Amino acid sequence: MQRNNINFVLLLVSLTVLMLGLSFWSQPPFDPDLGWHLFGGAFIATQAQVPSVDLINSFSPRWHDYHWLAQWGMYLVYEKFGYQGLSVALGILSAAFAFLLLTIAQQMQLIRRSPLLVIFAVMLTLFLMARVTSVRPQVISLLVLGVTLSILKRKSAWYHNLTFLFLAVLAANVHVYWVFIPILYAIYRILPALRAHNRIIFYQRLCFLGILSLAGLISPYGLFHGADGWLWENYALLFDYLVMPDAVSSTIGELQSSFTSGTSAALLICLYLMIMARGFRKKDLTLSLPDLLSALLGLVLAIKATKFLAIFALLSFPYFLITLLRISRPFRLPILTPEKSLSRLLLSTLCLFALVRTLYLFPAAAQLEKQLADNLPIKACEKIAQLPLVPSAPRQHVRVLTHFNYGGWCRWIIYNKAPERDFRVTIDGRTQWFPPEFFTKGIDLYNARYSWLETLKEWDPDVLLVQRDKPLASVLGLAQGNWRLEHEDARFVVFIPVRSVVTEKSVETPDLQ
Repeated sequence: MQRNNINFVLLLVSLTVLMLGLSFWSQPPFDPDLGWHLFGGAFIATQAQVPSVDLINSFSPRWHDYHWLAQWGMYLVYEKFGYQGLSVALGILSAAFAFLLLTIAQQMQLIRRSPLLVIFAVMLTLFLMARVTSVRPQVISLLVLGVTLSILKRKSAWYHNLTFLFLAVLAANVHVYWVFIPILYAIYRILPALRAHNRIIFYQRLCFLGILSLAGLISPYGLFHGADGWLWENYALLFDYLVMPDAVSSTIGELQSSFTSGTSAALLICLYLMIMARGFRKKDLTLSLPDLLSALLGLVLAIKATKFLAIFALLSFPYFLITLLRISRPFRLPILTPEKSLSRLLLSTLCLFALVRTLYLFPAAAQLEKQLADNLPIKACEKIAQLPLVPSAPRQHVRVLTHFNYGGWCRWIIYNKAPERDFRVTIDGRTQWFPPEFFTKGIDLYNARYSWLETLKEWDPDVLLVQRDKPLASVLGLAQGNWRLEHEDARFVVFIPVRSVVTEKSVETPDLQ
């Protein structure tokens, strides 16, 4: 009878956690990068090759598309199910991630001790992850990292190394987060062997760490790509992130510290720190050292940049769960143990609530379309696609002035409206291989401050997409002799310079159909 009770409790906990993860499908696909991700996926699906020439950014000749595998999958989902399918896919991936958290708790034999606290820990981890989660390749990479951590929490087996190598190669073609797989392997496999003074196992695992670290080479961009490509591009990308100057990170929200981002992230991190500090014991320096080091690594990353909040949520989960159960022990009521009827009643109620909430939050296609139209420059960029503009010589493409958050979306929207035309944007959300002053110029331009006029002349756009609330929109509106208003809606305006020649000529681009 007791075993049946435990199994019933585990079932309730599993269903509740899965519903909590699925509820992520309520998040609309507003991510600033999703537009250029879908454009990249369309190119890969239609051309059967990864891109090398940059067909998105007007100032970039090459494209190191290290997200290519995720983009291809995202485009296939979009092609069949639209934006609604992408939101549902986000919910499914998040549910799988939540289930992995539950698997880790089960491996640590903590669910039977306090199932309600395990659910609370998973909820808090998901809530922290939700601060930065959206429809983007990052979610897939987090799932791969979750699988890696789950395997690392098990007793070592001979086939695990093959699994780690496969996961690292997969992640290297999805997102830059693949680098955390070798790091986690070093923490959970090499460090224990070193502490056990087992030289044979230590050197064997150290050799495999070297092999695992080369996973970035097994990629179309791994060693060398294109006639004018760079060597070791996936590793050069990691270096680019490490040396990114403050001039760039301070102007991009997700690259700012979690304690300066102005969100609830700082409070959540402080809550995690208080629980882990209160539950810390000296014996953890020996018995739980990998979990402790993993949590500290995640903390350092989250302090550095908001985009690492999800990494912190994952890496700190094992040690956070240990300390949470430890500090709650004096307050735990006997009636809330899994064997008691009140515990099963509370779990049943929580599971039912999670189910109803998740079904209620299921995204409706019509509602998503309206949300996208209200928040993204869909009408404005469709209008740009219809304008018969001729690019300024010596360019062979039409240059569209865009903001950091909307460049990728505008290129994707224009492609959907006029796939045969070659429009390219000024800024699209990608920060790799661009000098920091490039982004500073773009911000100053839209705010009409400092040397914005010189930047406008230097960039010489053929058409301008501007948010109505930006000072640049007001300045251009007053200069009717130089700029002509072609479109306006509730959030965006489109201007073209009066010198532009409007003809029926169109400029062709490689057909992505």
